[in-house]
Amino acid sequence: WGDIRPKSRAEPFAGCTSESMARNPEHINALKAFQEGFTEKSALLFGKALGEDETSELWNDWATAQFHLSNLEEAEEGYRRALELDDKNVEAAVNLGILLERDNRPSEAMEWLEQAVAKVAEPKKSSLASILEKCRAEAAEGVSSTSLADHLLKFAGKNDNERSYLQTHLARYTKTLE
Repeated sequence: WGDIRPKSRAEPFAGCTSESMARNPEHINALKAFQEGFTEKSALLFGKALGEDETSELWNDWATAQFHLSNLEEAEEGYRRALELDDKNVEAAVNLGILLERDNRPSEAMEWLEQAVAKVAEPKKSSLASILEKCRAEAAEGVSSTSLADHLLKFAGKNDNERSYLQTHLARYTKTLE
C-alpha cells in the first residue's frame, strides 16, 4: 500500500494493486499509467482490462482511478463491486471505508474499516484504528436534521419532479425526527 496516510483529501487510503498481483497485460499498463500520474489514461485502461477479465483487484484499481478523478459515485460503485467479487479484498474495504468517511458517512464507513483493521499489521493498523475511532466519534454525535436532509437529497434521483417533491417535504420529514 505504500504510505498508508493519504497525501491529499482526494487520494484513497490503500491505493491500487501491486503490479505483481496483476495478471492481465492491460491491468499492468493501467497500473504503470496510474503510478506515472496519468490518471485519466489509467482509468480508461482499467476499464478496458475489466472488459477482458473482471476481477476484484481490477474493480478496486478502476475505482481508485475514479476516486482520483473526483468521480466519487463511480468510485463507490467500483469498490462495492470489488467487494462483491471478493469480500476479503482488504484494499477495497479500506478504500471504500475511507471514501465513505470523507463523504461524511461515518456509520457506513465503520463497517468496512472494522473489517480491514482486523486484517492489517502495524503500522497500518494504528492509522486505520485512528480513522475508525474518528468515525465512531462522529457517529456517536448523532445525525443533525441538516446533515440528514443533505444525505437524503443524494437519493432524490436526477428527475426534477422527484427532487422537487422530496425538497418540498424534506423539512417536515426531518422535523419529525428531532
